[in-house]
Amino acid sequence: MRDFFSKKSLLIPISLCLTAAAPARIVLHLSAPRQAQFAGYYVAEARGFYARAGLAVTIRQSPPESDDAPPAPGADIWSAPLGPALAAAASGLALTNIAQIFHHPALALFCRRDSGIRSPTDFHHHRIGVWPGIPAHVIALWLAHINNGEATIVPTPRLPGLAGVAPLLSQHLACLTGLTYDQGVTLTEQGTDPKTLTIFPLAEYGLAPPADGLWVRADTLSDPEKRALYTRFLAASLAGWRFALSHPKIAVTDTLGATPASEPATLRQTRMFAIVAKLMQSSLQRLGYLEPAAYSRAITMLLPPPPKPLSAWPEHAYTHQIWRDAEKQEQRQSKRKFLLFLKKKKQKDFIYNPASDPK
Repeated sequence: MRDFFSKKSLLIPISLCLTAAAPARIVLHLSAPRQAQFAGYYVAEARGFYARAGLAVTIRQSPPESDDAPPAPGADIWSAPLGPALAAAASGLALTNIAQIFHHPALALFCRRDSGIRSPTDFHHHRIGVWPGIPAHVIALWLAHINNGEATIVPTPRLPGLAGVAPLLSQHLACLTGLTYDQGVTLTEQGTDPKTLTIFPLAEYGLAPPADGLWVRADTLSDPEKRALYTRFLAASLAGWRFALSHPKIAVTDTLGATPASEPATLRQTRMFAIVAKLMQSSLQRLGYLEPAAYSRAITMLLPPPPKPLSAWPEHAYTHQIWRDAEKQEQRQSKRKFLLFLKKKKQKDFIYNPASDPK
């Protein structure tokens, strides 16, 4: 008689009754259009890291002229530079940094060498174009620090592409604010010889705050389900970034998406990603960790005149707990993969091969 209660006979009907749990939905809002600045998230999406974490991630982009400041309506997580995010938090928005993806700043001042600018002491009587908000504040601090207050600060809108660097190329300005991976790449695309520029990366002067981090509303961190959701998202995102850093060509392909890209578009994203990679932690094991010292420096730097009491700023608008939990989750996942590899290898080693049987 057939055994209808055997384990084997139960497998099929039970499996037919089971349905996969619906993926948890989460919205990530980026501070700029789709580009290599966010390659790790696109890799995580394209390579299935989010799907394997049980997540359905919607990635939204900002327009090119965005001021980087969160939060955007309808988003769960925001990618934004530390400076604008802290300014938003200081204005009353209860935001918390759960990971700092970029360890270094990207803000720089691009100057024409034919204007006579070779060093920070050469800004006298020159016109310097600066973006409004945090960049203007940072550059004003820098000029005051080097006792070069005779330079003329020209408020300059943040525009995409060629329009963003046109005032420099047309000699309307001697210097222009920019990001090394964005405006710096645009200048290269326009055929600007690097030898004709003097570039001041503000990171070298300890004045610019680190670039992109991940931010959430502070009140959501009291919800265990939200914390678990953020942890899964961060673990998958960090896996995407680590994969991207190890496979830059694939990272560029995933960033560009399924639509065939032109050669100039591919070259631009390739150049951009090469610079973005240098903004990361030197150790991939520390990727996403916000250094408390960098946070404190950013707060001190961003104190607007007249000086605002430090207690009025969000001194603890960050948490390491989500990052720690994400790292633990990634370590468990890596261990499971290794054990599965060993199991498959062991099974393969014990497969009977008649050709190897002694005659």
